[in-house]
Amino acid sequence: MSAGQEDSVSALADLSPLDYRHHDDMPKQINVDFGNRLRQLRRKQGWTQRYMSMHVGLDLSYISDMENGKKAICLPTLQDLSLAFGISISQILSGL
Repeated sequence: MSAGQEDSVSALADLSPLDYRHHDDMPKQINVDFGNRLRQLRRKQGWTQRYMSMHVGLDLSYISDMENGKKAICLPTLQDLSLAFGISISQILSGL
């Protein structure tokens, strides 16, 4: 292992477990912002959550939870949404 790699490993080892703690009871702002963006895009298409669920192939409750900032999005789902809306992933994430 090189000196640079040892420094990186040492720096990671110094981090407290609290640095990685997740606050499951409180939505992260990025999830809330993404949820608002998702709702905006869905409404612009004139879609209900139910229609979007069928059109994109996502569970209705998952869509609701994402729009309310309770669930984070994964990359494959982001790609599915991009295809469904007919816009790029960067356009979906624009302004976040």
